[in-house]
Amino acid sequence: MLVENKVSSPLPVEPASPAMRIVHVVRQFDPAIGGLEAVVRNLAREQVRAGHQVRVVTLDRIFRGDGTRLPAREVRDGVEIRRIGFAGSPRYPLAPAVLRHLSDADIVHVHAIDFFFDYLAVTRFLHRKPLVVSTHGGFFHTPFAQGLKAVYFKTITRTSLTRYAYVAASSIQDRERFAQIRSQGIDVLENGVDIEKFRDCGARDGAKTIIYFGRLAPHKKVAALFPFLNALREQDEGWRLVVAGLPSGVGIAELAEAAREAGMGDHVELMDSPDDEALRAAVSRCSVFASPSAYEGFGIAPIEAASAGLLPVLSNIPPHARTVERLGLGALVDFSRPEDAAAELLAHWREREAGRDAWRARALEAVRPFGWQGVAREFEEVYRRVIGDRTRLILGAETRVTTKNELVNAIDDRIDDGSHCRLAFLNANLANVIAGKPALREKLRSFILVNDGIGVDVASLLLYGRRFPENLNGTDFAPFFLDATRHPLRIFLLGARDDVIGRAAARLAERWPRHHVVGFASGYFTPGEEADLLARIRDASPDLVLVGMGNPRQEEWIADRLKDVPCSAFAVGAWFDFLTGEVSRAPDWVRTIRCEWIYRLALEPGRLWRRYIVGNPLFLSRVMLQRMRGERAA
Repeated sequence: MLVENKVSSPLPVEPASPAMRIVHVVRQFDPAIGGLEAVVRNLAREQVRAGHQVRVVTLDRIFRGDGTRLPAREVRDGVEIRRIGFAGSPRYPLAPAVLRHLSDADIVHVHAIDFFFDYLAVTRFLHRKPLVVSTHGGFFHTPFAQGLKAVYFKTITRTSLTRYAYVAASSIQDRERFAQIRSQGIDVLENGVDIEKFRDCGARDGAKTIIYFGRLAPHKKVAALFPFLNALREQDEGWRLVVAGLPSGVGIAELAEAAREAGMGDHVELMDSPDDEALRAAVSRCSVFASPSAYEGFGIAPIEAASAGLLPVLSNIPPHARTVERLGLGALVDFSRPEDAAAELLAHWREREAGRDAWRARALEAVRPFGWQGVAREFEEVYRRVIGDRTRLILGAETRVTTKNELVNAIDDRIDDGSHCRLAFLNANLANVIAGKPALREKLRSFILVNDGIGVDVASLLLYGRRFPENLNGTDFAPFFLDATRHPLRIFLLGARDDVIGRAAARLAERWPRHHVVGFASGYFTPGEEADLLARIRDASPDLVLVGMGNPRQEEWIADRLKDVPCSAFAVGAWFDFLTGEVSRAPDWVRTIRCEWIYRLALEPGRLWRRYIVGNPLFLSRVMLQRMRGERAA
């Protein structure tokens, strides 16, 4: 039965690119309450608003609930929820039925390192869906079986990661930890926060009430708040504490006993699993949020608290330190030293109270960058890179998916706005070079890199299941661009031999008279001549430099030598030789069947045999290795 839960939400925003079918996979989801559940809920809602079709696949029982099975299918806020049965421990619940719900997905986003993470990696050859994972702290946030976890991480987790196209590290420390077992396709993409849920609802009268809200788990160290409250009341009587959360290894009765032992039983209010309405009401009575947590993957609650206008007082762990730094407000304290922590709170409290309204306005402004809209856009960009809608990763090189007409327009747009374009063409040979030269790969990140040749097309087919829309290469694109650009350009030619480049300049001026050739130079210059050459180029003030010196020399020269020259530059390979007739092009029918490389090999076997006979099999073997690893994003 499909249950429709209608909740008012903003009108959908039309996506700039085609809508995607996104499937999130997570152990627990609505109506479960917790940080991970909130992350998936808010990301999914924002993606629905952007016009995408979103499904969440999750388990059909709440781990610490009453055992009731939840509806198998439901829709909340436009997000389809499919729930499946499981067996085993909540630490590693076994739920192989997840595969039934992936068939129509464009992208599968797995949340946390658990059974789903491992199982979807192992079965990728069956479901064949591109996989993205958000780490959410991994599984090191509790002291349970740390030694076994470390071994598992370096073996099973390492192997599973090879099937994921992209790893979204939820924090800097996650990035550092997972970089030990995954070097490519990983970056920090921190969770967003629902900054509207409690927006500006904190107490406005300077109430001396502190709140902790979040999961009640051992690593949260919530009981440390009771001696802290005791020390605070000794320095400034009247303070109270509210603890609100979902028991997850620490129960309400256990916390009540700890509060009594600290002599704070009469000054602590405990709320068991409050819903959002009840929690908002509790926040409205408070002016400080406190968290003594020993571990956080990211730490959502302090930002939600700041959005309410509360002062965050946090344990000094890396995620909390980053939050305070990004917010520009809050206090980092040592809760193991209650008296010092209390004094630190009071110092910040008095400063806040001295300019309460201004401080509140600053807090509301400080949380804006944490909102889900921007984070959802970042994830969409990751998804599109993984799917290959806009770029495709070929041996570490981000290659744009485009047509020659779109490419001309993109370059013209850069000229219009006063910026410059570096353009290179990725063929199998350049891809092989990039695979062995990470420094060149980094340099090419500032280029528009497009596909050249049947080898790269085959790589796209193997890695993404489809070819590039058009074959692009410098030999064909350079003349097409000179025909199609809406700008008359000042052009400098660099490459080929002395006797060839002069003829190429004359031929270009004759064929494209609306452009102006402002200079030319042979590509066979010595290092000692390079300074004079660069001076000539600068003095000529070209809009565009066409560089034909073979790869990777031409790409490296553009990146290294033209980086401070205000002009665009294309790496055009052997185009000057073809333009002048020095080297003949393959017949049209040979080019049509994508076999020009065979024609060139036949013409120049001594020079090109290594590139094609050795290079092409090496290229394909590297592509197959990338395919096995599942890497689709740099």
